[in-house]
Amino acid sequence: MGRMSNFAHSALATLIVSIATVVSAPTANAGYNCAVPSVANDAKRMVCNDRHLTSLNHHEDTDFVALRTRLIPAARLAFVRDHTNFARARNSCGADKRCLEATYTAQLRLYTRIKTCFIKRMEQSACVATTIDKHRQDLHKSM
Repeated sequence: MGRMSNFAHSALATLIVSIATVVSAPTANAGYNCAVPSVANDAKRMVCNDRHLTSLNHHEDTDFVALRTRLIPAARLAFVRDHTNFARARNSCGADKRCLEATYTAQLRLYTRIKTCFIKRMEQSACVATTIDKHRQDLHKSM
């Protein structure tokens, strides 16, 4: 067997560094694949590169899935629509860490409020819609 060329050696070293970077990145629970270069928006890149934001994102994602599965269809529709609004608000923060933290914290607070809606299933839809509206009004007033 011959010796490895300088080019092959360099390519192998680059590959090893790339793999090590992906494996050690604080992105295991980000909710999207941070190793993919197409994570193109600044907010997602910031979440991928910050352990605290990654943790907040993981909690938001876990709570979203848990609540969504427990809601009746009409309540689930309003909940999922609100989540789309949350994603827009998060993305509008760009690389502003304080904005991202505030946005995630507010969304987690909303999820805590929605957990109180697990009363009679017939009232759940109205409870979720009212809770989301009240939460958004409170956020708007605080800005």
